[in-house]
Amino acid sequence: MSEPQHHEDWITASDGRQIFYRATVPPKKPKAILLVVHGLSEHSGRYRHVMDHFAALGLACYAPDHRGHGRSAITLGDLESMDAVVGDLGVLHRHAITAYPGLPVCVLGHSMGGLISVLYTERTDEVHALITNGVAMDIPDDVPRIKIKAAGLLGKLVPRLGVEAFYNPDRLTRDAHVKAKVEADPLFYKGWMRARTGDQLLRSIPKAIAGLNHLTVPLLVTHGASDETVPPRASEILFGGAASKDKTLHFFEGLLHEVHNEPEREDVMKLWSDWLLERL
Repeated sequence: MSEPQHHEDWITASDGRQIFYRATVPPKKPKAILLVVHGLSEHSGRYRHVMDHFAALGLACYAPDHRGHGRSAITLGDLESMDAVVGDLGVLHRHAITAYPGLPVCVLGHSMGGLISVLYTERTDEVHALITNGVAMDIPDDVPRIKIKAAGLLGKLVPRLGVEAFYNPDRLTRDAHVKAKVEADPLFYKGWMRARTGDQLLRSIPKAIAGLNHLTVPLLVTHGASDETVPPRASEILFGGAASKDKTLHFFEGLLHEVHNEPEREDVMKLWSDWLLERL
């Protein structure tokens, strides 16, 4: 059996910025395209095993490094603009369908990548199906309104200032090998969340929730039931508000935030791919 083919390249965003992406494609003509959208502080390179899994099933997988992340970063950890990041995903989408015209395009987004995926899917009618995991779509009740306002001010005045501790590999996965790789990964941002990044997230979550009536595609919402990074109720918000007639909510009992990097990862990815293949 032929192995999937991997390549890396750059695309030019609408404002001229160069955005890095990785692709994993099957050796034969694919049956669909899958956009893989990573979360906060990380990068697309952490999804190679996920992309290999889907490529082996006949999907051409494309994954960007967002602004402020991985090889696309000017300053690591500085998201810059959520609208620009969502637009960058659209550019990669168009790049992928140029390579493989006529194929359905699906999206898989983790954590902040889930939020980006929801925002993107709400704004286009060209997504066939959406999978999210640990979607960052909840502002905790204990975040005071003054802190939200302060984030907006600091995001403008000192956008790259670290304002809140965020990095904690013990909350990502129970797999010690994965945690060791994170610790050694120079492209994984380990500093405090930057002011502009926090502001962009706080502004984007209400927008995504307000637009859920426009989210009508088949939807699989998954979450680690023991996730301490993003509370599982965030996925309940997405599932409850989405206008999709075909929607499923699944909690992985005992798993943390990165269910695809837990010891049970093969079962996780099988659930994702079984669901998606039934809808192609």
